[in-house]
This record gives sequence, structure tokens and C-alpha cells, in this order.
Amino acid sequence: MYKFFRAGTDKIYKRSAHYVSNIEVSFNGEDSAETVTYLDAWHEFHEDIDNAWIFGRYVDSFVRTDAGWKICKRQVLTMGQEAWPREVDYMARHVLPPRR
Repeated sequence: MYKFFRAGTDKIYKRSAHYVSNIEVSFNGEDSAETVTYLDAWHEFHEDIDNAWIFGRYVDSFVRTDAGWKICKRQVLTMGQEAWPREVDYMARHVLPPRR
């Protein structure tokens, strides 16, 4: 995921929007918490290919640091998608460096 964002989403998408909702927070103690957040993400590409949608959940673990609360682990759990495999193929061909 780091390589994806480091490549620059402006190289991948003409426009995109991530809608998040129904955030549930569970505290495991004074300095740790977990959240579940539902997402609906839409992506429009620079090329003339279909838009991609993904529906799912972020499951995040947080820790409190001197600088505030920080995400220490993130899982993206897909619950549905439209044209997502084409998006992954697009990123592999145009954005991400080749695997070694």
C-alpha cells in the first residue's frame, strides 16, 4: 500500500473520492484502540476506461503516542467492487515500479 501512495495518486486517477461512515471505536486500554470504518471509494482514471468502485471496511489499530493517536495497523477488507481488477491492472502497467 505504501508503494501505491508513494507513486502519487494523481498519476493514477483523474479524480477520486472516498466516503467513510459508521465509525465504531473500541478502546482496549488508555493507550490503544481499534476502529471499524465503512468505505465507498470511487476512482476515475486518466484513460478512457470504466470508473472503479470498491466497498468495504477499514479495520485500524491505534496507539497513543506523545504526538497523539497514530494508526499502527490497517486492514482493508473488501465487501464488493466494480471494475476493481481493471484498476489493479492499470496501476501495475502505468504507475508502480516492476517487481524484482
